[in-house]
Amino acid sequence: MTCRLTVWGMWVVGCGLCLLLGCGSDSTSSKKNPDGDSDTAESDTELEVDCEPDSDSSNPDIPDDIPPLINTRPFTIERSHSEAGPSPDEISVFTRDFSAFFKNSDYFRWLSRYSQGLPEDNKWGQPGYKVWWTNAYATKHDGLVTISWERPSDNSTAKIARALAPMLGLWLATNDETTRELALGYMRGLSVTYDGMIWDNEDPVVDSIMARCIFHRNYQTELDGGRQLAMDYDSVRYEIIERRHDTLHNPANPTWGDIYVRNKRSKDDFPYLYRSMPWLIRSIWESDDAEMRAAAIKLLRQVRAMAADIVEHGYLVRTKDGDGVPFIPQTEGGLVDDFASLVSYEPLFPNAECNAKLSTAYLAAGNRLDNECIHESVEFYGDGGTYEDLAIGSHFWSSNMIWGYHLTAVAVALAFDDAPTARKLLDGLATRIEGLMVDERAAKNTEWWPDVAQLLVQAAAYGLPLTGDEARLIQTQYLEATEHYNSHVPWDPWDASVPDDTPYPVLPDRNQLDGAGAVLKTYVRITEILNLFEYCASPLKAETGASFVDCARLLDPERWGTDGLHE
Repeated sequence: MTCRLTVWGMWVVGCGLCLLLGCGSDSTSSKKNPDGDSDTAESDTELEVDCEPDSDSSNPDIPDDIPPLINTRPFTIERSHSEAGPSPDEISVFTRDFSAFFKNSDYFRWLSRYSQGLPEDNKWGQPGYKVWWTNAYATKHDGLVTISWERPSDNSTAKIARALAPMLGLWLATNDETTRELALGYMRGLSVTYDGMIWDNEDPVVDSIMARCIFHRNYQTELDGGRQLAMDYDSVRYEIIERRHDTLHNPANPTWGDIYVRNKRSKDDFPYLYRSMPWLIRSIWESDDAEMRAAAIKLLRQVRAMAADIVEHGYLVRTKDGDGVPFIPQTEGGLVDDFASLVSYEPLFPNAECNAKLSTAYLAAGNRLDNECIHESVEFYGDGGTYEDLAIGSHFWSSNMIWGYHLTAVAVALAFDDAPTARKLLDGLATRIEGLMVDERAAKNTEWWPDVAQLLVQAAAYGLPLTGDEARLIQTQYLEATEHYNSHVPWDPWDASVPDDTPYPVLPDRNQLDGAGAVLKTYVRITEILNLFEYCASPLKAETGASFVDCARLLDPERWGTDGLHE
């Protein structure tokens, strides 16, 4: 089946560098979250796209619009290197120590307790969902832990989506109930950001626009072991209008009733959201769990509808105002704001954000449309050229988007069976990583090596063989992260050892600070510490190159923390 999408837009000129360097941003947008994140088009044309890819499925429970499952990568990448990777004994010790972190901390139960949006047993009889909040703090008083906010949450989608793909991989491998609860809750939590962005007076209803998050109403619930937890949504249920994000009252949402909505969905979170889509497809095909399958189908359709909306509007991300009317965020000068555009910098740097456009096109149309991520001004396929240097130089957190979109483009190209493009992207990713390993900017950014390490894990999950140095970097950075979080996270805040009336962040700080608050060292994000589960569960991971973890043991919780040498 095919349909027609009208693609329109305008070239954004002038002020491009000002947008790139963050001129005129909100005062709140310069504040870092604890895990280190911050927060034009072609002339009118018609594109024929495949809206409902045919499936060769014989399973009547899987709708025709679900893409076929891709379980093999029809090419291999070879990389030459001389340094030796970790030995079998070193891999065994790393796996023992890394997996012991999850066992000893009861990490997944901790994560389930803190991932709060709306409990299943809520008094309104509405479907439950889970959110891993940013800017949130927990405080215990007389056995009751209350979660509230210092300021409204912006990029919670990034945290949920970073965790969702590894969570689905681990669940498919183990069928663990806690992992299932988290994965189901996160899928529903992401779907909430679409459902919550609908106003009761919309005609027609536009259901393809995503919020940053929604704020429900206060509740108290009982968790495992009789633990009492309360959510104080009053701390963020107020209207505010800012350049990059508003909080709007939506008093009669058709699904949730009286809620507040954080609008102006940014492109920042899309690399992680998009990377979850192949895992939704995998869950739909490989699981016979009807509830999980329904949640995955719903979210996949919502994200693909949003991607189609973005393409239709010239690779611009629409939002809604307080009356539910869609609009494209603009600066005071009338330019489309950079956080809502994948094409703002093309007049200055051709193909600057091609990986983002290409990833969006696959989800919208099932193919890359006219996106070809190579240009005479760049060094390799998937390189954004000078735009990337300026963006990262201005705000290092831009690397999350730049590197993340390249990796995601590989994953999504494979999911939509475009092997030639996936191969070029993966070759380009290899060139990018080789540059990152010797980049002089590493000395200036404490985030550099932990972020490169997590990128390496993801790249290996989708086919890139690792060198010995890269495998050792992963082991070093991930073990250091487990030690850091073990020293700083109250895994069970209801325990008597945790003092009353002392707030602490729900999302643990990835930074080690000195007495003056300066960053001494940065660690792999507590969200991205899960990446090894995605790697191990991926059928597309590299078959060659240096190894760093024993996947058979990591995907078997019964063997977490065991010695395992020479098993």
